Amino acid sequence: MLSKKGRQFILLTFVISWSVALVAYLLHVQYGSIPSTIIIALLFMPGPAYATLILQNVVYRDSLTRYGFTLKNVSWRWLFITAAGFVWFVVLGAFLVIAILGNGFGVDLFARVDFSEAALVHQITIVFHGVFGDVPQHPPIPPIALFLLALVQGTIGGLTVSLPFTFGEELGWRGLLLRETQSWGFFRSNLFVGVVWGLWHAPIIVQGHNYPGHPVAGIFMMTLFTVTLSFPMAYCRFKSRTILGPSALHGVMNAIGPLTALFVVGANPLFGFVAGVAGIAPILLLTTGICIFDKRFIRDYQTL
Repeated sequence: MLSKKGRQFILLTFVISWSVALVAYLLHVQYGSIPSTIIIALLFMPGPAYATLILQNVVYRDSLTRYGFTLKNVSWRWLFITAAGFVWFVVLGAFLVIAILGNGFGVDLFARVDFSEAALVHQITIVFHGVFGDVPQHPPIPPIALFLLALVQGTIGGLTVSLPFTFGEELGWRGLLLRETQSWGFFRSNLFVGVVWGLWHAPIIVQGHNYPGHPVAGIFMMTLFTVTLSFPMAYCRFKSRTILGPSALHGVMNAIGPLTALFVVGANPLFGFVAGVAGIAPILLLTTGICIFDKRFIRDYQTL
């Protein structure tokens, strides 16, 4: 059974974030606009951290150290391996899945990977809706070079600039809630955390976040995605010995995951994006690898 603090955390997190979403809706703040982006980044997404801080500092008057808020004994090697290496594996794996099923077998839902200049210009026009004015018909560097550059820059940005924002989620999910369910074991604990994490996104998913045009199916797919991602995220949390580990992983994923929107043409977001079936497949493979090659971690999970 979930602890009292765990139940309080879930309730408080949903109240904070969903209230923000409700107020924004009542004020007719259009999703995708600058005000909406600011509201989501500063008020909705940090809801888990706000809830954790309220519970620990106000209600229980306890330290955040047990939730990974520390720089002592951090394994920087594992932090970079899991934060950068895991995400590259997932993102490149997603492109491979799309290339095989879309380009190779012609499955329309996955569309096709396309590194041509025409495809890149077309996708930029669709994704950014003219935000940057007229899109140059010829990118300054070849699309494949731009893709590789984006991987590197996105990784650096995810490990640095994005960290304060993803920390707002991870202090709650991989911090408090993971600790409060850790005694359940690796699989049950992360299944639960993943379901809660996914459903928490519902108010912004119905507005078009990640899965435009799929408000209901998008909630299901987001929950499936967060459940699968929760397992390597937990591995990152304990191997790095700090909450900064999963925060960095989350940041890198947010930074380079959307590359599918630029280099995959005509995909259904439920299938041909990193947060869809294409990304879930390599995450499952990654988790399988953890279970096979680090059985000790799985066995000792409850006492880490």
